[in-house]
Formats: sequence, structure tokens, C-alpha cells
Amino acid sequence: MAVEGIKFTVDVSRINQMIKDLSLTNREAKSAIRRGLAAAGGIIRKQAVQNLRSVSGKNGRINYRPMQRFVKFKVYKDLGGVRIDILGGLTRKQSASYRKRGIRDIAYTLKFFDLGTSDRYNKTGRKLSKKRYTGRIQASNFFQNAVKSKQTEAQTSLGNLIEKYINRIASKK
Repeated sequence: MAVEGIKFTVDVSRINQMIKDLSLTNREAKSAIRRGLAAAGGIIRKQAVQNLRSVSGKNGRINYRPMQRFVKFKVYKDLGGVRIDILGGLTRKQSASYRKRGIRDIAYTLKFFDLGTSDRYNKTGRKLSKKRYTGRIQASNFFQNAVKSKQTEAQTSLGNLIEKYINRIASKK
């Protein structure tokens, strides 16, 4: 689930002035901005994983460990923002790597734990003479709650994080 419509703003003139004053190359500046965006997105991702740990199913708490790797974030190539989601969408290379290591792609289940399901039944067929109730999943909203609770923190720290990484790269020169 990607939460649409959340926009963060940063004082670009201050960041541009820092890049100019510290005479960073274009590559170094992009690297600092990418790291700052990733750190700000990591704040929300970390909270989503923390919330996932407390999700409970029919028989108590779920085993969150294999699922937490599927709460992902990606910095856009044009450095225009960060996408944080639970929808999986593995690339061929990633899915081949997971298959090789014996990891099943179970990212689709996160959507069910976040949004919940209605009552579910097996369809009647060859072996079943009537519908059989198979349960429902209670909505936990772990991802949506993480976005709501950490959105302002990520917003306020975004500019500071970018400046931190600019200074870190400049100090290594």
C-alpha cells in the first residue's frame, strides 16, 4: 500500500547554497540528497516494521520476521521523492535471488493484515458439498498508522538529514 498525496518540502535554496559553498560535484550532491531521502523514508519504514511486530492473527501474534523484509522503500531515480510500500513488486533479479535462497515472496499477505478481509468461504466443488467458512482477517492498519504517526517527524528531519549527508561527504574530501 502506498499512501498517495503526502508531499514534503525542503528549503532548497539553503541546500543549494551549502552544495555551492562546499564545492561538491554533481555526483556527490546527488549522493547526499539520495542518502537524506533514504534516511527520511527509513523513519517511516522502521515504524511500519515495528507496528507489524504487534499484528495478531487468529492464533495470536503472527510470525513477522519473514514479512518485515517486504516493507520496502525506494528513492526515485530523479531524486524527486521516496516510495514506501508493502505491495511487493519484486524485480526479476530480486525474485531469482529470493528463489535461490529459498525465500518465498509473501509480500501480498501484508496487504491483508493491513486492510483486513471480509468473511471468506471455500467454493463448493468436487469434494465440497457446501460452502465452508475459512475465516477473516481483522484489519490492523499497521502501515497506515506508521505513516500517520511518523509523517511529521520525517518531514521535519528531511532537510536536516540532507544537510548532514552533505557535510559528511564534504568532510571526506
